[in-house]
Amino acid sequence: MTSNLIEGQSFPPRYKLDRKISSSPGCEAWVATNEQTGDRVFVRVLLSTPTEDDWQKLTTSVDAARGLVHENINLVSSYGLESGLSYLLEPYISSGKPFSATDDDAWSILKQAIEALHYIHGLGLAHGNIHPHNLVVDHSRTLKLTGMGVSANWSSDSRHRDFLSPQIVSRGTANQTDDIYSLGCLIYSVLTGRFWEPGMQAESPLPPVIEPLLNRMMSESPFDRNVSLTDIRSELASYFDDDDSHIATVDFTAPKSTSAEYSLQTPVTARQSRGVSPRLAAIGLAGLLVVAILTFFLLPESDRTTVPTKTHTTVQDHSQNQPAQSNTASTEPGVSPFAAARLEFMQQEGEKVAREILRLQLDLEDQGVLLWGNDDFTVITNRLDAAEELFRERQLEKSLETYNAVQASLKVLLARIPGELATQIERGDQALADADHRAALEAFTIATAIEPGNADLKKKLIRAENLDEVLRLVRRAEMLEQEASLDDALSTYEKAHDMDELWEPAANGIGRVRETIRHSQFQQAMSLAFQAISVKDYELARSHFTTAQKILPDSTEPADGLSQVTQAETSDAITDVRKKAEASMVDGAWREAISSYEAALTISDSLDFARAGLKQAKWRLGLDLGLDKYLSDPPLLQSDRELQSASALLRDAMRVEQPSDELKRRLDILARLISTARVEIPVTILSDGKTSVTVRKHAHLGTVENQVVYLIPGRYTITGERTGYRDVRENLTLIAGRPAPEITVTSRERIR
Repeated sequence: MTSNLIEGQSFPPRYKLDRKISSSPGCEAWVATNEQTGDRVFVRVLLSTPTEDDWQKLTTSVDAARGLVHENINLVSSYGLESGLSYLLEPYISSGKPFSATDDDAWSILKQAIEALHYIHGLGLAHGNIHPHNLVVDHSRTLKLTGMGVSANWSSDSRHRDFLSPQIVSRGTANQTDDIYSLGCLIYSVLTGRFWEPGMQAESPLPPVIEPLLNRMMSESPFDRNVSLTDIRSELASYFDDDDSHIATVDFTAPKSTSAEYSLQTPVTARQSRGVSPRLAAIGLAGLLVVAILTFFLLPESDRTTVPTKTHTTVQDHSQNQPAQSNTASTEPGVSPFAAARLEFMQQEGEKVAREILRLQLDLEDQGVLLWGNDDFTVITNRLDAAEELFRERQLEKSLETYNAVQASLKVLLARIPGELATQIERGDQALADADHRAALEAFTIATAIEPGNADLKKKLIRAENLDEVLRLVRRAEMLEQEASLDDALSTYEKAHDMDELWEPAANGIGRVRETIRHSQFQQAMSLAFQAISVKDYELARSHFTTAQKILPDSTEPADGLSQVTQAETSDAITDVRKKAEASMVDGAWREAISSYEAALTISDSLDFARAGLKQAKWRLGLDLGLDKYLSDPPLLQSDRELQSASALLRDAMRVEQPSDELKRRLDILARLISTARVEIPVTILSDGKTSVTVRKHAHLGTVENQVVYLIPGRYTITGERTGYRDVRENLTLIAGRPAPEITVTSRERIR
């Protein structure tokens, strides 16, 4: 169902609808402007006619709340029924937005809601309709609790009924336990990020310290909701304010890992030279020992004295003496050719194994095996030690098998490198995403050790090294943002972004703060514009509204503001003209009043006061002109038509309310003139008895010497005629109340 209301329509009386905000099958929400003051209001329109009982409950609740005075409460200012539609009016909250459970400062908004409810409950009242759309947050993040005492039927979103207690849904009278239930639903949404629905189960467990409280608050039984707002505020404050992970500034620092710190303490650098480490020198020496021991045991006992007894030497000694030893073994007297060949073969195999093991270990160390495969590498090293022990125990075959196994194990370890690299990169990327700077640093340290020439890995390692500082900067920026220190917050976010341009919280913070600054600048421009309107500086107001439009091109508010400027200018112009017209009416300056009213109708032809005033002014002007006409020339009443007109004028003039003394005087004169207009006045006409006398349009008297004629007030022409003499003419004006006149009519001038 819709209301058929349209933008620009007058509804309710004295208000013009600007735009529709939202609608549901039962209710519409509009923004409207007071046509006289320019004030903006929020209009709720109920699309179905409420029962008399429901309307009585509503008006009683609204009237009971009129005495509430609190910065976080927005009360219904008026209500009524117009054109078959019930409506409620509330002050419009500029740039207001419904409360969102996912907002960074959701807890700060909840705290304001709790304070407002504490105030309401302290006065023995209840709100009865708490849901997100009735919690409006303005641009300064100040909560405005709306819909006080308003039924859920007036909500433009049916889902908000889910926030109402079972008792309210069943149309019971609201009490304070119903507010506790709705508040619990809001807290649940903040903690879980989910829109509350009755009977739903949380996908993730609620905090243990809060869950018992919520269970009581959201109980279906009102008796179980007997929880004081003071206790609710205290427990929530303890949870949200004491635990950084539950407020907007989140500490992403990962828990300390002893093993990670230990592994990162091992220096990992690319090998600067191919110099041989003591460990690898020992492996080379072990290879020589293999040859020496084999030679000792394979030669006949009589020939063993010819084998050099010095077995411990350096790697450099091995490289210098190796040819001599080979020659000695092949030329020593008493050694069979087979034994010599076998010794030479064993020597070559031992050297080959030693060189391969040495190469594999060098490659593994160059690729950071001590970081990613230290345990396996240690096991292999221990097996090398075991192989040496086997040699000392003269278990030659097992020792060679062990060396071969060591060689194979090193190859397996080397083959693990690509997979290990991929694992560390994936782990490091995930650690970066999880803001775990220690894990990221460990992973990319290992990855760059495996592949030191990879530029992309070096960049990621730098990101990991900077992540802790980036997180600190972002946390600082979030705190500054919450404190509304927007310039400092933006600067801090930008520092974090400069250190890691891929860190999304920094980039998002920059965008969010810039947007907030834009909105702040927008609101400032709008505020200055409305201030300019209040002091009637309309050009300045237009300038500020235009600035606001440039800041937020998609906002409709500047256009609405410019419309208000035009309306204010028009209203002022109409007011000025009206004052001038009314002053002229008081002064009796009817022509000036007519000009003023006509000017007002030129501005707007629908002005009732101007239409009525113009009609009144024209009537009064006609009245004055009529009075002037008859009072300045009373003989006009001699005519029956003029007498009737004067009588009608007198009757019309009697309708004047509170006539002035001057008007009364003039009307009295006219009344006397009308009353005597047909009262005959004796007129004495004197002549010589020889002149024929005629009162034109009245009577022919003939030759008379003295005759009285009765005439009504008016103008007369009396003529005298005599043969041989020039005719004479006398004009006579009779006015009632003056002495009876005598007039002589005699023709005395001869015609020559």
